[in-house]
Amino acid sequence: MTELERIKELTPKFQLTVLSSINRIETMIAEMISVDFCKEADDIYKRVSFFNYFEDNLRLQNKIDLLQTILQTNHSDIFHEFPNYFNELDEVKKIRNTIAHNEVQYEADSAGENASLILHHPRIKRQKKLRENEMLDIMEKANKCAEVTGKILKSIGKTKGLRF
Repeated sequence: MTELERIKELTPKFQLTVLSSINRIETMIAEMISVDFCKEADDIYKRVSFFNYFEDNLRLQNKIDLLQTILQTNHSDIFHEFPNYFNELDEVKKIRNTIAHNEVQYEADSAGENASLILHHPRIKRQKKLRENEMLDIMEKANKCAEVTGKILKSIGKTKGLRF
C-alpha cells in the first residue's frame, strides 16, 4: 500500500477523531461550567437548565475562556494540576476548525509516496499539509485532550460531591 493510499484511508478516521473529541470536550466543558454555577450541584434540574443554556448560547471559545476563569479562581489546584491543558486544547481546536472549514485534497509523487493530506480553503487560498505521522500525532493529542477534560470534570465534580 502506498503512502497516499494509507493517508486516504486514514483521513476519515482522522477527521472523525478530531471532530468527535472536540464535541466530547465541549459537552464536558459545558457540564463543568454548569456544576460550578449551580450552588446545589446535586439538583439535576438546575444543572440541566444551566447546561442547556451554556450549550445553546456560548461558542466553544467562550466556554473555554469561562472554564479557564473558573479553574483559575475557584479551583486553582485543578488548574495547576494540568498546566498545559489550555494550550493543548487550543491546538486541537485550531485543527478542528481547519478540518471543519476546508476541503480535502491530496498530494504525492508519481509513485504515491511523499504523500500529504491537504486541507485547502478555496476562497482564502490557504492550506495546511499534513503527513501521515502528523495526522496520527494530532489524533493522539485530540484523544488525550478529551481524556484530560474528563479528569478535570471528575475533579470539579468531587469538589461538589458528585461522581462523573
